[in-house]
Amino acid sequence: MKRVARNDRDADYPAFVLSRTTLLTAALLAILLASGLAQRGSQICNLIMEDVRVRFGRALRERCHMLGVSQEGFADLCGLDRTYVGGIERGERNVALVNIEKLAKALKISLSEFFRSV
Repeated sequence: MKRVARNDRDADYPAFVLSRTTLLTAALLAILLASGLAQRGSQICNLIMEDVRVRFGRALRERCHMLGVSQEGFADLCGLDRTYVGGIERGERNVALVNIEKLAKALKISLSEFFRSV
């Protein structure tokens, strides 16, 4: 907070200096509150997370296709259930790190290489 004195009377009052980003954020928040969208914040966060899961699943499906292996065959290579792998490919699963490692090992690639395609 800066203190800006325009004259002697204003010398003791703080002046708030707001950035353009702060003003735009406040305006957006006001619009969201007015439209009722702010109450759906968790749903919006879920959509963002879902997008990551969908991209992960798409990358997995493409890698399996490149290897020429079926979903069931790939699930067997990973030691995971076929329906679980199907859920990952459709973006319905939030995959644990342990299972991501199993997927990468079955694809014979490193974790970093796999995540580059996500």
